[in-house]
Amino acid sequence: MTHALATTTDGPAAAVDPRLPAPINKRALAGYLTLIEDPDTLRLQNRLAGAYDAACTALLGPNDIQVESGRSFKKKSAWRKLARYFGISTTVIEHSERYLVDETTGESVFLATCTVRGTAPWGQSSDAAGACATDEESGRRKISIADAIATAETRAANRATSNLVAMGEVSAEEMTRDERTRATAEADVADMTLDQAKAVPYPWRTPPKYKDGPMGALSSKMLDAVLKQMTKELTEQGTTPQRLALQRAAQLLRPVAVERERMEREAKGAPAAATETATETEPAKEPTLDELNAAVTKLIEHKALPAAARGSYRAWHKQATTPALLRELIASLEESIEDGIESNKLRTAAEAEVEEAKLRQRDDGELEERERYPFAGDVDD
Repeated sequence: MTHALATTTDGPAAAVDPRLPAPINKRALAGYLTLIEDPDTLRLQNRLAGAYDAACTALLGPNDIQVESGRSFKKKSAWRKLARYFGISTTVIEHSERYLVDETTGESVFLATCTVRGTAPWGQSSDAAGACATDEESGRRKISIADAIATAETRAANRATSNLVAMGEVSAEEMTRDERTRATAEADVADMTLDQAKAVPYPWRTPPKYKDGPMGALSSKMLDAVLKQMTKELTEQGTTPQRLALQRAAQLLRPVAVERERMEREAKGAPAAATETATETEPAKEPTLDELNAAVTKLIEHKALPAAARGSYRAWHKQATTPALLRELIASLEESIEDGIESNKLRTAAEAEVEEAKLRQRDDGELEERERYPFAGDVDD
């Protein structure tokens, strides 16, 4: 809250209206400003920051640091070393435990919270809170109740120490599950080999020839389209392991695909100039809203689409007003049409089998008739 300046007197304190901002003691403010404006104060703060950097360099080793996504986070051992060096004491002042229900899974989750007070030799103190639940993941294992209790206290103590000497620097124990997942995914794709990139599954239903196939089978043009789409989704929708893997696979495979296509053209006798032009593929053009609507209309009238589904798809089409919704509708239509074609094939095969059985039965009857009357049908007019 902003406080208004008020003239203070040495006499009895005047009644203060609680609806107004609390008055400020001008003498106390003046004394405070004199303290922080003193050049010696800044020099002391700079010396403290320098002592922190020097302590980190001298005291901390590789086992005290956790590296994720190119960033370094100090672990529990690092903060304990720094707290001991700077003479900072930590005390648990509040601790609680309770069970919650995860609305997504319906499972019971144990949650531990802890508040720790850190006190520095120069008189400053800091209260910091930490929490941990059993639905978090630590590497490849689930956190137990005992882990949750200990981790909550560790996080609170780390924060209290960090607030006093490191300006609130985040510790390794404070990384969230999403951050760990993202960091692990980024590390995996950074080490992706060409063979691994080729085996990454293509995730979309169209074009049909690439459906459920490996990324290694895609053309350079399709790899460009995948790369463009993944870059867009990573920017707009956030990081996921699948998006990172698809982006990295497309980056690795595109030069290979370009070279493969160049060699195929040369094998067919294509001119060198045409080869050079063909390798420079243009980014896939985004279809307009009218083009997407026209594609939906055409698919709804496809003869392989089950007649019972046309009404539902027409109603869906009326509500699809954005490119994203129209693309989702097109994907569903294409899948229904593919299922319809497959069903028609099965039905046709079944009908053919029935007809073949009838023919066999008729042939068997004619053969029996011929055996009974050897000359039947052999007499010329």
